Parts: sequence; structure tokens; C-alpha cells
Amino acid sequence: MRARLRARAAALLAGGLLLAGGLAAAAAQPQDDVTRTDLRVRVGPEPDGTAVALDATVRSPGGGARHPAVVIGHGFGGSKDDRQAEADALAASGYVVLTFTARGFGASGGDIHLDDPAYEIADARRILDLLAARPDVTLDAAGDPRVGMIGVSYGGALALMTAGADRRVDAIVPSLTWHDLADALFPQSAVGSAPTTGPFAQVWGSRFFAGADAGGTSAGTDLDASRCGRFAPAVCCVFLPAANAGRATPGLLALLRSHSPAPTNARITAPTLLIQGEADSLFPLHHADATYRQLAAAGTPVAVRWTDGGHDALSTTAAADQEATRAWLARYLTDEGRARDGLPVPAFTYAGPTTRDGDSAPLHSVAAYPGLASTPTTWTFTSPGSRRLASPPGAAPASTVAQPGLGQDAGRLGAVAYRLAALPGASAAWDTNPVPAATRVVGSPRLRLSATSTASSATLYVSLWQLTGANPSLPVRLSAPVQVRTSPGRPTDVTVDLPAGVYTAEAGSRWRVLVTSTDSAYASPRDARGYDLRPVGGLVVPTMPAADVAPAAAEADPAAAAETGRDTGGLLFGVGVMLAAIALIALVARRAGSRAMRAGR
Repeated sequence: MRARLRARAAALLAGGLLLAGGLAAAAAQPQDDVTRTDLRVRVGPEPDGTAVALDATVRSPGGGARHPAVVIGHGFGGSKDDRQAEADALAASGYVVLTFTARGFGASGGDIHLDDPAYEIADARRILDLLAARPDVTLDAAGDPRVGMIGVSYGGALALMTAGADRRVDAIVPSLTWHDLADALFPQSAVGSAPTTGPFAQVWGSRFFAGADAGGTSAGTDLDASRCGRFAPAVCCVFLPAANAGRATPGLLALLRSHSPAPTNARITAPTLLIQGEADSLFPLHHADATYRQLAAAGTPVAVRWTDGGHDALSTTAAADQEATRAWLARYLTDEGRARDGLPVPAFTYAGPTTRDGDSAPLHSVAAYPGLASTPTTWTFTSPGSRRLASPPGAAPASTVAQPGLGQDAGRLGAVAYRLAALPGASAAWDTNPVPAATRVVGSPRLRLSATSTASSATLYVSLWQLTGANPSLPVRLSAPVQVRTSPGRPTDVTVDLPAGVYTAEAGSRWRVLVTSTDSAYASPRDARGYDLRPVGGLVVPTMPAADVAPAAAEADPAAAAETGRDTGGLLFGVGVMLAAIALIALVARRAGSRAMRAGR
């Protein structure tokens, strides 16, 4: 077992990570009359004129009747084969199902343009044309197929962006995906501060390149292909220099923002079920929140579902999430569903914390989505005075707070996790007074800090820890990256939204705000600098009354969990443990070196 884990971790470290997300369908045997046809879909050429065809499969219930259609998109680095079980189950339920491999991946031609409206989104619209011409697909008008789109991560953004570009899409279920790709790779947790972008998420940026199969074809030279894999040269030429430098450039930010759902969400009319992960350092919950606000403002029917999985961990609610997806499609694609009123699922469903390892997360439903603020309450600090910390030259050693891959399994590291995060001299902490009553936190806590920097900017990482005895634990295993402009020697106030999540604060428990000057998941400033920090006021926490467990709560289906595990958890835990071990060894060696230096003086 350990040998297999080491082999998987080694493969991941070598660049084999697939960002396919954490949702999968329960396996289902297709009915005898379901036919499966493989085909090549001709789409638009590459900029140099190279012809492109997509590898696709159509599953049809047959019987001579017309059926609503469902298009399934895959995650970054994946292919149409990743969603076979889900496609079989939907086809057996009476849908014409089309799965395809996006351009630049697998057996499809072309290069990766990162969900470019002119390429991947245009490809999806061509697929809608193909469905409209099929005799087995229900039409709402000539050339207008009745069709839903579902997808995880890369495929989730494809669903959103296609629905924003083409009103023929009738329903969508995007999962674990982004609102603004610039915000995902340069996240900023400072509210209303300049700049609008934060530090570069260097680990995830590197994994995007690792997922762009270097063995595939490229429109560039052989040397470029070795650097860029199957990324289109126009993407690589702006992405790679910024990644190497660890800083955003105007060209890269413009590209990432235009390859995002944010610019077109307001045009979506297709009813939308947003599924987002509570364990996701790539596309955290605030991405779905931002998309929800745009859709709701436009009057689009929308519901939100928070699963306990994500890009960092397995979901224990996969079966229930899949049932919600099926209910959504049935409501808006079938004649029977269209005759009904209202949403087919609660407006907001979230996975609560589990009490024991191995348990499925309980699901709770609320009549209206509250956003990330919910009902605020304030926890006060015992000693809210100033703390000083340093950012070391070269940004090394770096704290390990939210290393992608640790996910929910980081809890197994116990007190070691906090020692890897709170490096002496490079971190500061404030503890709250005991919480007066049991509180269910649902959303994003908010903190205001006064920051004084020796430089013209401050780059900080803020996380919230629960204190149980002498061992702090991290209920939401993410940090909030903050990057703000400052005047050297003068204080600047900054409001910070901490990572959103769901957890319980028991009566009498205490909580610790930890601020670090580095984080190994991000590119931090390499010049030595010092910070003086103090909280302004208390910690504002979003709370929600206890809710009944939703009827959809269920044990995760073993087949679904197995398929999900191939995408995320098994590999991610392996690399997480390795990274933690490496960091711990480095920490011990560093302290030993310091003692030796002191002894030699």
C-alpha cells in the first residue's frame, strides 16, 4: 500500500496532476436500447489554419423518439473518458448525452486556449449545432436543441460561458469552477484595496502547465512545445513569463479575465445549479458566490450547493450531489419538469462538519442563499495589541499554511501543521476570548488590520485556527492572501475576508488569527521587509441557526467515490504528506543550524 502511495505521489510530483475536480456519477448499466457512437466533430481551425476535430461520443436512448440532450465537459488535463459512468446513467434515464474531449487534450486536435470565447466556447456552440441536426434530439425551435450542460472545473466554466454566449442552452450545472480566472491565480482577500490582484498562486499555476500534456502537438516550435506543452502560443507567451517572475502582467490579467464566466454571466438565462467545494484552494467558495450574485441580479433561476470536497479533497456527498444534478436537469429539460413551478432543489444546501473520520458530511438546507456574510457576530481578542513579523530575504523559509494537496487530510498532521505555518519571527497571532455560545459558522469571517510596512506594499497571509488544548487546528484549510499598497513607516488599514467555509465553534472555544509573511503556495516578495500589525476591532463571524438535515443527505456511493479518487484525493493526500514531511525536516534542520550558530559564538 505504501509503495503504491509513493508511486502515485512521485507521478504527481513529476507533473501528472489532472485538475478534473471532485464530482462523479454513480456507475449505472446502460439500457439495452442505448446506442453509443464515437465521432469526430470538426470545429474552427487554429490561428495558423491548422484544422481541428474533437474526439466525441454520443449516447442515445433510441426508440425512434426525440429526447432532451446533455453535454458533459471534463476537467483540465482530462478527457471525455473521465465522465463515462455519468454519461451512461443519464443516457439510461432518457437523455441524448454527448461527451467530448476539449481541444488541446487527449485525442482531440488543436491547442489549449483556456476556455477562450473564440475557440473552446465556439467549439461548444458547434456541438449545439450538431445536436440540433440530430433526429433523436428534442427541438424547441428550428436549430434550437433542448440541451443542458454540466461540467467540473474546466468543464464547469465551459458550461457557464457557453450559456452566456448562446441562449439555446436550457439548464446548466457547473461544479468546482471559477468566476474570474485572474482572481483564482492572483487571489486578493483585501476588500476594496489596491491592487485588485494578490500574490501569484504559484503551485496551481505550475500544475496548469503540468496538466498541459507536453507530449501532444503544438503550433509552436519543438522547443516551445517542451516549455508550453499543448498550450496555444498566444496563451503561453503571456502566462509563462508572469509565472516565472511570480507577478501579474496587464496582458496576462486581461487574458485570464476574458477567459472567465464573469464578463458574460449577466447574459445567462439558463437556470443554474452552482456546486462549489468547501475544500478547494484553487476555486474557493467565493467564486460561486460572485457568480450567484450576477445571476440573481439578472433574474436567472439559481441555486447554490456547497459540497465538502473540491480540488483539495474527496467529497463524501457525491451521490447526493449527483441526485441534485439529475433533479435540476429533469426540472428544466423534460416536459413534465417544465410544467412545474419553482426550484427543484433548495435554494442553498451546504455540507456540515463531520464528527468522525470516514463519516459522510451531513447536508443542511436553507430557503434562501445568504451569501458569505450570513448573520454576523463578533468575537473579541484577548490582547489586540501590535505584533511584529519579518518577511525573509528570498521569501525563504516559507510558511506552509494552505499547501494545495493537503486538503482535509491535513488534520492528520495534528500540531505539526501549526508549527509548519507559524514560523518564528515570520508570523503573528491573536487569540479570541472564549466563544460565549455554540456557533455554526457558515461563510467568510472578516477582520480589519492596521498594517505598517518597511516597503511600499504589504503581502500577508491570514488563516483562522481553532484552539483545543495546546494544539491549534485549521477547520478551513485555506489562507487568505492579502496584497496592499502602503507608505513605508505609515499604518494602512485593510479589511480582510478570511476563507469561507462551514464549521462549529463550541461554547467556550477560543480561536486564533494567524498572519504569516510567506506561504509556500504563493510567490511572496523576495526582498527583506518588516511589518507591524494590529487588529482593528474584533473578528466578525457569519453565523447560521441549526438546520435540519436535508432529505438528500446520503452515504457516498462507493463507485462514485472510487471515480472521484482517481481525480483528486488519493494522489493529493500522498503529495500532501510528502510536502509536510519535507517541510518538517527543513524546519528541524533550520533550528539545529541556529543552535549550532549560537553555540559557536
